[in-house]
Amino acid sequence: MVHGNRISKLGHKHNLKHGHTRNENGKSIVSPEYAAWANMLQRCYNENITDYKDYGGRGIKVASHWLEFINFITDMGLKPSSKHSLDRINVDGHYEPSNCRWATRKEQLANRRKFAAITNYTDTELIAELERRGYQVAKKQSN
Repeated sequence: MVHGNRISKLGHKHNLKHGHTRNENGKSIVSPEYAAWANMLQRCYNENITDYKDYGGRGIKVASHWLEFINFITDMGLKPSSKHSLDRINVDGHYEPSNCRWATRKEQLANRRKFAAITNYTDTELIAELERRGYQVAKKQSN
């Protein structure tokens, strides 16, 4: 499955050519769709990355047939534009065809998990999180 910071041949039973990876001068070049697929797998299965706690750590999984890139790209198709990225419609659901779409940043910002509880955040953390999500936060004026 996943070994350290790299993904081994997850489900690759066939050596299929899909045209989304190539090697140029010893450097691996991947398509945006392939990068989205690989990042999805990392978030769900690589415990050594920061985002794991928000995905695999919460039980989010990838549909078994999406462990092969050819199935993922067949189901999802190409990104409509460079402004789109992979998004789960139900943020608590798995990565699977019925729950994924290519979405813009604006669409994704409107589709975020709610705060666990306000009491889990310091004022500074809460303000930083709101700003990260695109909210303008009025700073408290000193007396």
